[in-house]
Amino acid sequence: MISSRMIIVLGLLVSVCASVNAQTSFDLSVKKVGSYSSKSKIDCPNHFVKTQSTALEITVMNREKTNATLKVDWAFVAQRSDFGTKLLFGNGEKSVELMAGRSTSFKVTSETLFLHERNCSEMSMHMATDAKMYGYIVRATDKTGFVKSIATQPSLKEILSSEATFSQLKKDSAEWAATRPKTLGQQPVPQPAL
Repeated sequence: MISSRMIIVLGLLVSVCASVNAQTSFDLSVKKVGSYSSKSKIDCPNHFVKTQSTALEITVMNREKTNATLKVDWAFVAQRSDFGTKLLFGNGEKSVELMAGRSTSFKVTSETLFLHERNCSEMSMHMATDAKMYGYIVRATDKTGFVKSIATQPSLKEILSSEATFSQLKKDSAEWAATRPKTLGQQPVPQPAL
C-alpha cells in the first residue's frame, strides 16, 4: 500500500527530474573565428595607433524533441587604459528558432578599438583615454528563463546577469565613445575584413 507521503515524495522527485531535464535542453558554444590588429603611424613622427577587433562564431543546439526558441545576447568588453573601468565595444541580441535536435551558428563582430601609444608630445588629452580589448560574454536563455553563458573572464558574467549593471555599462560606454575621435588622425578607422 502506497501512503500519501510516498505519493508526495514521488511527485517531488518527478518535478525535480523534469526541471533538471528542462535546464539542459540546449547547448551553447563560442569560437573566436577572426581578429584584426594593425599599427599605424599618424600625426607626428612618434604617434602610433594600434587597432583591434574580433569576430566570434556562436553555435546553439536544441537537444529537445520539440522546436525551441532561444534568446542569444553577447557583449564585447574593453578596459580603459587610464582608469581600468570596463566599456562595451559592441553588443547585441538575436532570437534563434531551432528545430528539434538541430543546431545553428552565426557570426558577430566587435566594433574597432584603437589605442594610441603615448610617445608624442603633440597628443591632445582626449587621446589619453583609450581602451584595449578585455574579453567577451555570450549568453543564451530559453523560454523557461534558464541561462547558459560563456565568458573569457569570470568577472564578465555579472555584466549580463544584471539589467541594471548592463544598462549602466551601456550608458558609460556611450558617454566615453562620444568623446573619442572618429578617425585616426586624417585616416578613417579601418574595419576588419573577416
